[in-house]
Amino acid sequence: MSNGMLDKKPSNFPEINLPILACNSDMVWMAEASMPRFGHGAFLHCLEQIYEKLSGKELKYSAIVGKPSEISYYYAENVLNDHAASIGYTNPIKRMYAIGDNLDTDIYGANMYNQILSSNNRSRERRALLNTGTEERIEVDSENENEFVSQAESIRSILVRTGVFQGDIDKHCVDMALAHKDMVIDPNLIKPHLISDNCLEAVNTVFEIENYKLK
Repeated sequence: MSNGMLDKKPSNFPEINLPILACNSDMVWMAEASMPRFGHGAFLHCLEQIYEKLSGKELKYSAIVGKPSEISYYYAENVLNDHAASIGYTNPIKRMYAIGDNLDTDIYGANMYNQILSSNNRSRERRALLNTGTEERIEVDSENENEFVSQAESIRSILVRTGVFQGDIDKHCVDMALAHKDMVIDPNLIKPHLISDNCLEAVNTVFEIENYKLK
């Protein structure tokens, strides 16, 4: 609200606030708890409401990163290839698998990235990096030889029943009120390719699909 000037009281609220990156819009998460708890998405909703209440203006984000945004899966692909290279596998990873317990973030994001890979429309969130919504631009050297270039062909989503999701997938529906205000949600993308009871079962399923035998 002070436009970054903390040493004086502003006479009015700026029309364009400082660049804000929102990460991880999960409304709930679970981990070792006995039931889902508020996640970072709950904080974002509170922040938006408080800002609007005090300023009378809508809080505007420069970009949304973290699941289910494309950039998270692009980064994961980068990490996978780095790890593969470190253990002597030099060919680009073509098929990926995403295991998660949240239909609205883990599965939705993986399916969205699979859609991007299938259509060969790899934006890699460069628009978010190049255009922050302000006059200042973050320069990215497109000729940088060290920049990772996605070469994956697909990513399959695997839903596990060890966290947020433990019920009947046929009864699950996307609650648009819980989705982040700046995200376009396609309800068709919450259906996983596979469902496993736990992570070990999911990993074993991947091994079977890839015909991988443990040595």
